[in-house]
Amino acid sequence: MFRTLLAVGLSTALLCGCAAAPRSSQPVARAAAQPAGTAHTVSLRSGFSPDPYELDVTAGGNFLASARSASCTGYIADTPDLVLNFTAGTQGYELYIFVYSDADTTLVVRTPSGAWYCNDDDYIGDTLDPWVTISKPQSGTYSIWVGTAAKGAFPDATLFVSEYDSF
Repeated sequence: MFRTLLAVGLSTALLCGCAAAPRSSQPVARAAAQPAGTAHTVSLRSGFSPDPYELDVTAGGNFLASARSASCTGYIADTPDLVLNFTAGTQGYELYIFVYSDADTTLVVRTPSGAWYCNDDDYIGDTLDPWVTISKPQSGTYSIWVGTAAKGAFPDATLFVSEYDSF
């Protein structure tokens, strides 16, 4: 349900030119758009604010995501779009990583332990936007790629990192 509301809220915000209200009253951390194949690095500690963290990226690439992990689909850049240095806390929060775009995007995440999480379409919200939930996230480096379903497509996208299923 939240994912559907998020997609509708973000779509409405984009159509009316207004921003969705963040959970915090502080301004949303938003980095400049990164070209495909350019890694942006950020360090976040559990309980970070503002939540969600947002990064504008250019999705896609010419590298098969399945070469990273057989369960991954789509096309990604050689280098991650975001290198997240995360410090886990004791609160037991989950880590939600998701993308919003007008295009059909995919998501590839490599955790500090070397596990791979991949998603193409959010089946719960019935959207083309990918969503990954990491239960009990550990401290360390997360490499995150925002891909596309189609090769040669390089659409604008926004990557979100949050500890809350709703904000």
